[in-house]
Amino acid sequence: MMDSAPPSGNASQATDDCTICLSSLASGTPLLILSCGHRFHFQCLTSNIQAGHNECPLCRGAIDAFVIKLLGNPCQLSTQTPQMSQPQVGQAPTNAGNAAPAAIVVPSIEDPIDEATAAAISERFLAARQVAVALLNEANNLPLITAVTTLEYEGQVSHEESNIYGLVTLQAPPVLQSNNLSIIQSRAPIDLVCVVDQSGSMSGEKITLLKKTLTDIVDQLGELDRLAIVSFNDGAFDRSHGLKRVNQQNRQILKTDIDGIVSGGNTYIGAGLEMGINLLLTRQTKNPLSALLILTDGQDSSAHDYTQIMSTLPEGAQCYTFGYGADHHAELLVKLAEQGNDGTFTYIDQEQAVSTAFAITMAGLLTCMAQKIEVNIELSGEYRITHFLSKYKYEPEQLPSMKLAVKLHNLSADEKRNLVFRLHIPKVNDDQNVEMSSQQSMAQDETTSEQQVFEKQPIGHVSVSYTDPNTAQLITTTPVSFYLIRARNLPVELLRGNYQLDRQRNRIETIDALERAMAERNYEQSRSILSAQVEKIKVSASAQDPFCQELIQDLEHSFPSEQEYRATHHNVSRSHQTERGTYSTTATSSSRHYHSRLQRELTERYKRIPLRPGDGICALATWTQNATTVAGGNGQGSDLNQLDIPYGFFVDDNQSIYVADFNNHRVVKWDRGVSSGQIVAGGKGHGLDNDQLDSPMDVFVDKHGTMYISDRNNDRVQRWSRGAQSGETIIRDIFPIGIVQDDQGSLYVSDDIKHEVRKWHVGDTIGQLVTSEVFDPGLLFVDRNLALYVADKGNHRVIKVDDGTTQISIVAGGSQSDGADQLGYPDSVIVDELGTVYVTDTDHDRIVRWPRGATSGSVIAGGHGEGSQADQLSSPTDLAFDLDGNLYVVDSKNFRVQKFAIAKNLC
Repeated sequence: MMDSAPPSGNASQATDDCTICLSSLASGTPLLILSCGHRFHFQCLTSNIQAGHNECPLCRGAIDAFVIKLLGNPCQLSTQTPQMSQPQVGQAPTNAGNAAPAAIVVPSIEDPIDEATAAAISERFLAARQVAVALLNEANNLPLITAVTTLEYEGQVSHEESNIYGLVTLQAPPVLQSNNLSIIQSRAPIDLVCVVDQSGSMSGEKITLLKKTLTDIVDQLGELDRLAIVSFNDGAFDRSHGLKRVNQQNRQILKTDIDGIVSGGNTYIGAGLEMGINLLLTRQTKNPLSALLILTDGQDSSAHDYTQIMSTLPEGAQCYTFGYGADHHAELLVKLAEQGNDGTFTYIDQEQAVSTAFAITMAGLLTCMAQKIEVNIELSGEYRITHFLSKYKYEPEQLPSMKLAVKLHNLSADEKRNLVFRLHIPKVNDDQNVEMSSQQSMAQDETTSEQQVFEKQPIGHVSVSYTDPNTAQLITTTPVSFYLIRARNLPVELLRGNYQLDRQRNRIETIDALERAMAERNYEQSRSILSAQVEKIKVSASAQDPFCQELIQDLEHSFPSEQEYRATHHNVSRSHQTERGTYSTTATSSSRHYHSRLQRELTERYKRIPLRPGDGICALATWTQNATTVAGGNGQGSDLNQLDIPYGFFVDDNQSIYVADFNNHRVVKWDRGVSSGQIVAGGKGHGLDNDQLDSPMDVFVDKHGTMYISDRNNDRVQRWSRGAQSGETIIRDIFPIGIVQDDQGSLYVSDDIKHEVRKWHVGDTIGQLVTSEVFDPGLLFVDRNLALYVADKGNHRVIKVDDGTTQISIVAGGSQSDGADQLGYPDSVIVDELGTVYVTDTDHDRIVRWPRGATSGSVIAGGHGEGSQADQLSSPTDLAFDLDGNLYVVDSKNFRVQKFAIAKNLC
């Protein structure tokens, strides 16, 4: 039913006759309006449907399945009194000033929540969830939201006032799963209303992709979820006729209704918006979660202010908006998202991305871990919060204050929220100082030195309260303190700015710059605002951080049109404000840092090409047995067409190869098809200077062209920016072998002396131990779920360590032999999206493939004895795949890199 009059136009037919009986649609005669807008006598259409005619007699469009179900059963019509969210009888538009006949509109019938079924499934869910918890910790405690406190400086001098930045980082727990409960079942049920554009501009491929997306949403929802579908052009149409439980019976009916959507007419967002919100407002029963999704590719025929309509959106529901194509009204959709309880806005730049965009949003909706979140910050003494910089609601609005309550609507699995504020640091008297000194005897040159020990003083704390939607429990976390050292004299290291806080400050300042740039109507002046922000980031302490580099790249990007410039930056700005993952175009990359694990997984369902080499490999793939040489192969030496014991390497998307040339103390880049390489790091003899390397073992190249090199004999890891003449040491006191970076910018490095692998988050100075259950670890691989795979050479196996755990599982090998179930000193590993493990079986001069869960592998390259022929290898140390699935192998003792072409005809 259309409950908001369009600005102009009439969806009904021009004729005043019923095309079934050819009689006049006379005043006072009961009429029925179909979702296509055509009108008929109620009795005529009822008889037509009961006779088996399920198409509109005028346009031949499919009649909504719920209409057929309602009118096709005469007993049901006469006896059932449905619970309706809207009146059944309305008024059709007037014609030539005459009174219109009464029009019967098919009602919105809400499927009530089946409390018995919900209780049974809830019990099953809670039991399975507890099993998952038991696997994580011995105390069987559900993981809670964690809060981490950070101050800009570790200390401030006691005799001076100052103003510094503070940070609270919230981290949601992951989705808990057991073996008998899927990730979709491991969460609270949702009431979802999808409001989609069916105007004429959506014709062709657009409407086809839209229908596919809605069908995918139906498939993703569970039997406790409820879905309503509203389409709009000049008016609005309740396609599903109310919120329907997505059970087995309704699933097919919903898909039939989706298939009946036909493009045509103009665009009036208000009609669909009001109808969608009304479906949520008038619910008689409610699921714990609710959301409104709006997609449009155009603009309203005339300007409208929807502030009043949006104010009626239920408090617990968020509005997510999607602008399709560069000509949509981005500012309006951003405003709707902001007014919609801090929802997100997504700019979709191409037709094929519609499904991906919806999948990312659905992944967040389906993994909500907390609602009605309140973060309470309280400082002590004369410390005061003077400014709150993050884009969330807070109280009191008048600052400064010693207390601050920040309100967030919800938090999904694995998500983070960073709350940045400024605080005033008062003077403290000498007797308030918490400075303690101690003298330690130093037996060095017969001198004694005094070393001060500084105690961190708590100056406040933060606690978090929220509702768990899965259990409806109100949870309050244990307070976490802010610590600051106060002393008259402080060493310089305590006055260095915090790296993570500087990174967040760059994010906040970028949001402000984007908002000012989007408000600036002059295109050149708008771009100059962003250019100024780029310069600020470049001189910040965290300028070389991968996230900050992506901010710079996004702000500097050159767009083909002003429309695309504004649409894209509206998208990026909103994503950084909410710190929530949305679809982003290929023109930007910084907002992808907010994608959760499930968002990445669901996104991959809709990708047409693999995101990283090896992902698209067919399970039945084979490779040509005779390889071609793509680097080296001209004997052992130091010329640019030679290599000397190459070990690790990296193959980029352009099939350029970066080789860690061990004995030549350099990294050499070989572009596709060339006969010699170019030195991109080192090559000046072995040494400790920043432009030198000493026996490099491995190299990883990020998407900015920055190289990370394990400089083994210098006991360090170096970072070389693209085109740099020297590197900088980022990790010290390590005997590094393998090095790899995950999608979040964290580095993993294996240590051959300590027999361990550590992980460095961005900005860390001390690595976090991932595993020490290895002996002589080799090269590394990390998948999209942040699971780490280690070539455990000394134990002749490959192990896997899931993110957040220290438990290992063996995925290949386990003893030394040339049998199909064994390996010999494997040096490297790669794992594809199917979980298939590919290993360099170094001692046996072959490459082996182990399908997921298999107890033995099969040879895919080499395995013809040690040698230098095209089908032979000699101590292979590393392997990689390009985007086409071709296999590259470092053939170490043959001083070359070999390429085995994939036999595509088998896939």
